[in-house]
Amino acid sequence: MMTVATTQQHNVPALRFPEFSGEWEGVTISELSEKITSGSRDWAQFYALKGDKFIRMTNLQRGEAVDLDLSDLKFVSLPVSGHEGARTSIHADDILISITAELGKIGIVPDGIGDSYINQHTALVRPTVSKAHPRFLAQNLARNSNTKKFNRLNDAGAKAGLNLGTISNFLVHAPTLPEQQKIAAFLSSVDRKIEQLTCKKSLLEQYKKGMMQKLFSQQLRFKDSEGNDFPDWEEKRLGELGETFGGLTGKTKESFGVGEPYIQYMQIFSGSKIDITGCGFVEIENGEKQNRVQYGDVFFTTSSETPMEIGTASALLDNVEEMYLNSFCFGYRPDLNLANPNYLQFAFREPIFRKKIVRLAQGSTRFNMSKVALMKISVELPSLLEQKIIADFLSAIDQKIDLIATEFTHAKTFKKGLLQQMFI
Repeated sequence: MMTVATTQQHNVPALRFPEFSGEWEGVTISELSEKITSGSRDWAQFYALKGDKFIRMTNLQRGEAVDLDLSDLKFVSLPVSGHEGARTSIHADDILISITAELGKIGIVPDGIGDSYINQHTALVRPTVSKAHPRFLAQNLARNSNTKKFNRLNDAGAKAGLNLGTISNFLVHAPTLPEQQKIAAFLSSVDRKIEQLTCKKSLLEQYKKGMMQKLFSQQLRFKDSEGNDFPDWEEKRLGELGETFGGLTGKTKESFGVGEPYIQYMQIFSGSKIDITGCGFVEIENGEKQNRVQYGDVFFTTSSETPMEIGTASALLDNVEEMYLNSFCFGYRPDLNLANPNYLQFAFREPIFRKKIVRLAQGSTRFNMSKVALMKISVELPSLLEQKIIADFLSAIDQKIDLIATEFTHAKTFKKGLLQQMFI
């Protein structure tokens, strides 16, 4: 149980464990640390496929997360002598701070990392264990308010940079060591929950990807309610299953911001199902001829920066009244007697179909796709009943993923609130 501060004391957090009292002391990082240094510049020549770990600035996460992201590690193989590896080697519970480019990104070195090193883009702070709990200090430094302070202390003018003197003199507020330990343990439990949700979401996404591959390659087939096989899938061109229509025309920038909802480019690009809460607004005059969208429509992006992103599809699965489509995409209205739009949201994003789409990309710096060419692409289509069963199965997985994503967002928001109230 925590208590909320009610006195007018200075340097006291708003939220605090009840067994602690008194004001927090303002101290510099150097007063809490036994070592502050940075890496050297000549690491690229020692890169290897295996060897000692090499932690780069990119392994430090954005925002208020303090655990290193070790999914993309580099390795180095050092010579026996003649290198300053000892100065730049890191130990468990060391705190790393980015000192170039994105200033103030924080990471704490985990247990069991083994022989590891840093380069000149990262500073190393080794807390004195009798004065500072490493995770408390790391989490304190990673707060948004301190990230802003680091950026205001930029030592290099237009080119972002922090020197070791600036880091050494950086002021933080800290309570007694027992209170630091209690705060660190509590926040670690919140971090574990966030990590569990991240892992669970990733596993579900991998499971969905694997099931989509099996379903759309027909390696896995469902049976009807009586245990019988469904009919063979039929190959159909998109032009046989529906027709296309264009987005908004004749609009200027003054037309947008108020009026009727319209589906924006990023709503299509961001997911296989349109989230109608993300619509923009556009003025539509009485009697103006514009294509309205409706339930079951599928939208394709016609332009992208890379071929791999061309023709990204998203289906409208909500019943809407008056709604329009942006001018950088086009709509596809399937015959609902032949194709289930809930099925198409998955079919149009699975890898086999996507490869056919990517081949249509034309351009050099910006890539475009022809509607006419798209309508000639074929798709393997099961019966309507099997389409529904496949769509319901994959939608159920999506619902679980969305639920975990919501829990993850709540957990992150909860932690952010704690960091604002448990520190000074």
